[in-house]
Amino acid sequence: MLQMFKAGQTPGPKFWEYTAFDTITQFPVVVRARKHFQGQAFFVVNSRQELQRYKTSNYYAMELINIKDEFRVFVCMGKVFEINKKIKDPTRRDTINPIIRNYENGWIMRRGGWGEVPHGIRHAAISAATATGLDFGAADVYVDTQGRVGVFEINSAPGLVQRKVDKLAVKILKKFKLISEAYTLPV
Repeated sequence: MLQMFKAGQTPGPKFWEYTAFDTITQFPVVVRARKHFQGQAFFVVNSRQELQRYKTSNYYAMELINIKDEFRVFVCMGKVFEINKKIKDPTRRDTINPIIRNYENGWIMRRGGWGEVPHGIRHAAISAATATGLDFGAADVYVDTQGRVGVFEINSAPGLVQRKVDKLAVKILKKFKLISEAYTLPV
């Protein structure tokens, strides 16, 4: 996916195939298994020596991003239809992993109520969908501590609550002119 992002000029973290691990000069880096889900197979590596244990075709490395904010941006047919911000779950008191921002580590998605959408978020998500050839997806978009926007990944089968399924269905029906553009979902 990161290779498709690079080819499509989608902003994202710098990454290395296992064959280029010897060219990494700044640590820490994140090592991921090629096949992973929900924050699994995620390793923070602090040295070249430590990196050697992952030097197989099963892994790749990427720069460790200092995240200021992270968003889940839903894209359908080249348009953003919802943006959620990942926030710490205020009801949880346990230790939260600041690097892996998923539900298991104490992070939740908040729809609205968090201010303006940072510049570049929508464009980055649409670019990710275009680069990967997806008509629908949920991009994990970050803003780093220096204000740079990038995409970690785009999920082709994100979990959807009924509200999002309804919004997506309306968007598709409007696209194919099966319902009026003026139609809105009942409250």
